[in-house]
Amino acid sequence: MSSLPDAPEKAIKFMIQKAETLAEVLERENMALARNDAVSFAIAQQEKEHLAAEYETLAAAFAEKRQALLGANTVLLDRLEKAQQDLKSRAEDNTAMMERMQKKA
Repeated sequence: MSSLPDAPEKAIKFMIQKAETLAEVLERENMALARNDAVSFAIAQQEKEHLAAEYETLAAAFAEKRQALLGANTVLLDRLEKAQQDLKSRAEDNTAMMERMQKKA
């Protein structure tokens, strides 16, 4: 499992990368569900579980450093906020897709 870099700007960039990667996996999982592709879905789901656990740990570490990060580059902070909003949106879409698939089953 990765650890959060100590330097504020590196930590922000790292969190952006992790949020974007997790969002991409959620999108792949949604696409696999829509295509009824069980193999791709299973692969994406395993990857999602690993990345989500890692992201949760990193987010907790990030929250602990919040005060040190407040003076960081505002452009990076804005990019992080956008990446987190995108991740939240894709997670909501993923949950809705899973619920629809469960109702069909």
